[in-house]
Amino acid sequence: MEKFWKVVCATGPAIKIALNIIIVLILLSIYSFLIVSPDTGSYYLTLANITILVILLVFVLYSIWRCDKLSDIENG
Repeated sequence: MEKFWKVVCATGPAIKIALNIIIVLILLSIYSFLIVSPDTGSYYLTLANITILVILLVFVLYSIWRCDKLSDIENG
């Protein structure tokens, strides 16, 4: 598992760029969710999109936290 986190942490700048992109996509999806009328296909698709993006957001935030924690341990 340690090898996995070293690979993930090596992509530090890309993770932070992904965080910004995910936040923008969540905001756009929430805006779309408010505009779309309920009981349509677009409504459920937007809801699924928000769900997937929130899961990705949690993973990216956890990755950033974990990499910072590992960096602190390695630096003393």
